[in-house]
Amino acid sequence: MTTNSRADEPNLIDEPGYEHILRVFLFAIIASALAVSALTLLLGWPRVPEIALAAAVSTLVALVLSRSGRIRPAMFLALLAITYAVMHVAAWNDGVQSIGLAIVPVLIVVCSLLLDRLLLVLFTALAILAAFGMLAIRYFVLRVERYSTNDMGDCFIFALTCATTAVLGRLLAMRIKEDSRRVRDSESRYRRIFESVQDVYYEMRADGILLEVSPASAALFGVSPEEMIGRPLASFCMNPSEFDALLAALHTRGWVSNRDLVIRDSAAVHHHVLVSASLQTANAGVERVIGSIRDITERKGLEEELRRRAEELQKIMDVAPVALFVANDPECREVIVNREGNALLEVPGGATPPCPFLRDGIEIPIHELPLQTAARGVEVRDCELEVLLPSGKRRSLWGHATPLRDAAGQVRGAIAAVQDVTEIRQRTDAILRESEERFRKMADATPIIMWFGDWTGEPQTRVSFFNSQAADFTGLSVEQLLGEGWAQVIHPDDLEVARRVYWESAEKHVNGQVEYRVRRADGEYRHVLGTISPRYVGDVYAGQVGTVIDITDLKREQEGEFARQKLESVGTLASGIAHDFNNLLGGVLAQADLALEEFDAGSSPKEELMGIREVAIRGSDIVRQLMIYAGKETESVGLVDVSRIIEEMLKLLKVSISKRAVLKTNLPKDLPAVRANATQIRQIVMNLVMNASDAIGDRDGVIRVTTERMTVGRDAAISGYSGESHYVQLEVSDTGCGMSQETQAKVFDPFFTNKSAGHGLGLAVVHGIVRGLRGSIHLTSEPGKGTTFKVLLPCDQGKAAATSEEMSGAEQSAHPFQAFTVLVVEDEDPLRQAVCKMLRKKGFEVLEAANGSAAIDLMRASGDKIDVMLLDMTIPGASSHEVLAEAVKARPDIKVILTSAYSQEMLRPPLSASQIRGFVRKPFQLGNLVQTLQNAFAS
Repeated sequence: MTTNSRADEPNLIDEPGYEHILRVFLFAIIASALAVSALTLLLGWPRVPEIALAAAVSTLVALVLSRSGRIRPAMFLALLAITYAVMHVAAWNDGVQSIGLAIVPVLIVVCSLLLDRLLLVLFTALAILAAFGMLAIRYFVLRVERYSTNDMGDCFIFALTCATTAVLGRLLAMRIKEDSRRVRDSESRYRRIFESVQDVYYEMRADGILLEVSPASAALFGVSPEEMIGRPLASFCMNPSEFDALLAALHTRGWVSNRDLVIRDSAAVHHHVLVSASLQTANAGVERVIGSIRDITERKGLEEELRRRAEELQKIMDVAPVALFVANDPECREVIVNREGNALLEVPGGATPPCPFLRDGIEIPIHELPLQTAARGVEVRDCELEVLLPSGKRRSLWGHATPLRDAAGQVRGAIAAVQDVTEIRQRTDAILRESEERFRKMADATPIIMWFGDWTGEPQTRVSFFNSQAADFTGLSVEQLLGEGWAQVIHPDDLEVARRVYWESAEKHVNGQVEYRVRRADGEYRHVLGTISPRYVGDVYAGQVGTVIDITDLKREQEGEFARQKLESVGTLASGIAHDFNNLLGGVLAQADLALEEFDAGSSPKEELMGIREVAIRGSDIVRQLMIYAGKETESVGLVDVSRIIEEMLKLLKVSISKRAVLKTNLPKDLPAVRANATQIRQIVMNLVMNASDAIGDRDGVIRVTTERMTVGRDAAISGYSGESHYVQLEVSDTGCGMSQETQAKVFDPFFTNKSAGHGLGLAVVHGIVRGLRGSIHLTSEPGKGTTFKVLLPCDQGKAAATSEEMSGAEQSAHPFQAFTVLVVEDEDPLRQAVCKMLRKKGFEVLEAANGSAAIDLMRASGDKIDVMLLDMTIPGASSHEVLAEAVKARPDIKVILTSAYSQEMLRPPLSASQIRGFVRKPFQLGNLVQTLQNAFAS
C-alpha cells in the first residue's frame, strides 16, 4: 500500500500487487519510447525521435518517483508524457491525428482506474487543452491548414468524449475497487478461519501429495506446515493401506467423510483422527483434493473410558440383587435393564418389558409408572405394585425411583430399583395371619374386653376390633358393636362422659381412663373401667387401643371393705367415747346427788344444775361429731376453714386417741379457704390421727396436727410436687414406730392392712378424698422415727362459711315477746314434759301429745286455736306426715317447727309444706327453742 493513498479514494493503484505491475508498465513505456525514437531516427522521420526520447525521459522520471513511493505523481507524469508525445506527433503529421485523438480517451480511462479524482480531472483537462493546442499549432504555427468551424466542433465533441470517458472510467474504477474489496474480505475471512480452527485443513494432489495445510497441522503432526508441503499424507499414517483405501473411495465417489485413521506425529505419538476429503477439478482439468483432519484422540479416550465404565456399571448392575432400570432421557425411550430385571420380567437382555403393571388389580398407565414419574422430576419412594408376566404369573414388586440430573440440575433421565417381594409378601402375610390368629386367640382368652379404634379426625371413636369377650358380655355380636355400635350398650347417663374422654384421648394422643356403666347381656348395668392408649403405625398416629374391665364386684368388695374399716374405726372410736361418756355420766350422777342434798339442806342447787347442763352439751357435741364421721350426716361442698374444723374436732380426737398419746396442734386463724365438704376434712383428720395413735400404741408419744399456707414450686421443704400453686397444708406427724419402704409402697392400697406397721385404718379413703379434692398427699417415714403425712389442698379466693356446729339452731329474735298457743308433739316423756313446763313458764299456752294419733285428735278438736306446732319427725302412732297434713287441713295458716335427733337430710321421706318455718336439732337448749317459736309466729 502506498504512503500517499487516500482512504476515501477507491483506486486500483492502492490494491496489493498493483504497484509491481505499474512499475513493469513504466519500464515497458520507456523501452517502447526508446525503440520508437531509434526507429524513427533510422527512418529519418522529423521530430518523432526527439518526442519519443522526451516521453522516455518523462517516464524514467515517473519510474524514479514510484521507487520513492510516489506512485500517483509517477503515473500522472507518465500518462502526461504519452499524451504530449501523441498529440505533438499528431500536430505535425496529418496521418496520425485521428490515432492521437483516439488514444487520449484510452489514457483517460487508464487514469481513472489508477489515479484519484483530482488527478483525473487535471489529466482530463490537460488532454482536452492538448487537443485544442494541437489544432492551434496546426492553424497558427505550422499553418498546414486553415481554421474550420467543423474542426472546432470536432474538438468540442472530443472534449465531451473525454469528460464522458472520465466519468465512466471513474464509475468502472469504483466497481472494480468494490469487487476487489469483497474478494479481499472473503479471502481474509477464509484465511482467519483457515489459520484459527483446531481442525487441520489441507489441499493435496490427487496422488496424495500435500500442497497446502493450515497452521493447526503443527500441533497435530509436530512439524511446521512448510515442512509438510510436498510430502505424501500417507507418510504420516500408521497404516498406509488405510490411506490408499481412502484415496480409492475418494476417486470412486468424489468424497469421503469422517474416515477413521491413526496417524503418527514427529515424536512417534499416535493420534486418532477423522479425515474428510472432496475431489475438485480445476479449469485446466487438474484434479485437486481439499479436506479436513480432526483430532479425536481425547474423544476416543473418553469414549473408551465411558465404554469401560459402562461395562463396569453393567457388571455392577448385573450382580445387584434387585432389578435396576435406567433411562438416559426424560422420555424413557431407551431403558437399560440389568440381569435381575430381565429375569424378573422374563424378557431377554435389552428388550422392552411388555408386561402390564397393576395396582389394586387395575392396570397402571405407562406415564404413571415409577420410572416415568421420576423422569419428570418427582422422586418415588416405597412404591408397591404388581406385574403380570408373559408366563401368566403375577408378582408383587416394591421399590424406589429417583430422577437423574445434569450439572445444570435439569432432569436427564431416571433410575428405578425394584425388588420382587412376592415370597416375602406371602411369608409376611402368613406370619401376619398367624400373628393375628394368635392375638385373636389371646384376646379372646383374656377375661377383659379389648378393642381397637381407628382415627377418623372427627369427634367420634370408630371401633374396628372387639374380642369375643365384648360379645359374651353384652350379648351382641362383634359386628353389631363395631363402628359406633358400642354406644348402644352404655348407660344413657354415662354416654356423654365416655364419648368425651375417648375423644379427648384421641385428639391429644394421650392415655385416658373413664368409669361408666354398660348393659350386660342379662340387662343389668355393670360398672366398668375403660382405659385408652394411643396406637401408632410407624410414626403415624393410627387410633386407639383400649380395654374395658368389669369392676362392679370390685367396687362392691371395696365398698364393703370401706364399710368394715369404718365400722372398725367406729368401734375404736366407741371404746374411747364409751369411756368418756362413763366419765360424763359419772359427773351427771355426782352433780344430781349433790343437788338433792342441797334441796334437803334448803339451799339452791343452781351450780350443780349448771354443771349437769354443761355435761349434757359436751355429750351432745360428741354424739354429733360421731354421726358426721360415720356418714349419717352430710354437708354440701363449699368453702371451709381447715383450722376451724380441726379445732371443733379436738374434743372428739382427744377421747379417740391412745391414752398414752399427747395431741398437740398449731392451727393459724388466717389461712385461706379450701373448697371441700367439712365431713371430708373431718374424715381425713380422723383417719390420719387414728393412724398416728395406732403407730404410738402402748408407748408414750406425741401426735402433732398443724396447718399452714404453702406455695408449691418455691418452697424446697416439700418435694414430689410439680407446678406452682397456692395450697393449705395439713400435716399430721407422730413419734410412733414408723414404716419401711415396702410398707410405704402399699400404704394407700384399698385392702392393705397392717396395724402393727403403724399406718392404721382408712388411708385408702384419705387418698381417695384428697384426689377428689384435686390435692396431693405426701408420706415420709423411717422405722423407729415416726411418720409424717402432708396433705396439700388447693386454696380458694372466697371466705369460709360457718360449720354446722357453729349454728345455734335459731336466729336471735328481733320481735317483742307475744303469747300464743303451741302444740308440742314429742314421744319422749321427760323431754316433752320439760319443754311444756318451760314454755308455760314463758307465758305460752301449751297443748301436748305423746304420739301422732293424740296429735291428730287435738288438731281436730282444737285446731283453730293452735298457732304453732313443734313436731317430732319420728313419733309412734300416726306418722309425722299424717299429723302435718291434718294440721294444715284444720288450720291452713298454722306455723310448724320440725325437730329430730337426726339431721334433716337423714329423714326419709322428707316433709315439704309451706307452713314449715324451721328445724331444731335435738338436743337443743330451751332458750333457743323459745326464740325459734317466736320467730316462726312472727313470720
